[in-house]
Amino acid sequence: MATVFGDQALTVQGKIVAVRLDDGVAFRLGRGTEEEVMALNIPGSGLFDPSRRGHAFRGWVQIPDTAVDTWLGFAQDAIAFVVRTVLPKGAAKD
Repeated sequence: MATVFGDQALTVQGKIVAVRLDDGVAFRLGRGTEEEVMALNIPGSGLFDPSRRGHAFRGWVQIPDTAVDTWLGFAQDAIAFVVRTVLPKGAAKD
């Protein structure tokens, strides 16, 4: 665990995967992925904008507390995305 934007964050080898917010969790799902589309279809979800000034992070979706039952699946998706696309090849085996 780490702290990001003053909130708890889930990391994989130092890379941020998800951030716990007051009213939900933001997951790093990747821009244009099937997982991002599924997450955005959840009522109350939207692109994660930590500044709340219209500068959303691409590939990040904030899912509200009302959809807590989906969080585990999206956490797994976010971890898989980071391992597949962000970490150096072979780093996940360490």
